[in-house]
Amino acid sequence: MATPLAGLAFLIGAWTCTSGSGAQQFTYTAVYAYDMQNDWISQHDTWTGGGDVGYLTYDAKGAFWNWVVLEPQGSTTVFHGTGPATHISYRTVYPPQSDGTEVFDRASDTKYATHFTGTLEGKKYDASDTCTKH
Repeated sequence: MATPLAGLAFLIGAWTCTSGSGAQQFTYTAVYAYDMQNDWISQHDTWTGGGDVGYLTYDAKGAFWNWVVLEPQGSTTVFHGTGPATHISYRTVYPPQSDGTEVFDRASDTKYATHFTGTLEGKKYDASDTCTKH
């Protein structure tokens, strides 16, 4: 029987992503791979002058997606999500002063989009990303 994480197997590989719009737009690379005995998917994002690392899995006991993002300066954001692998709606659960929603939408095996809105560590964000597989 396939696990919910298997629904995200299409992510494995390298992607080119565009975030923002107009003068605030930038491009980054996202590379996904299985990790921790294939129970997690790691996400390594790199852009000019920076990057971050994320880990994604499905918590069967809690019946939610668990996504952890680690930033180089030491901050960590934890999201819990619900929905099928084609449309996951995440909410921030850590840090406590953050309140945001990120929606992941799979368009095809080679394209997905995300939209985040909310506050992280006191700063307001409204960002959309579109990613295409190499």
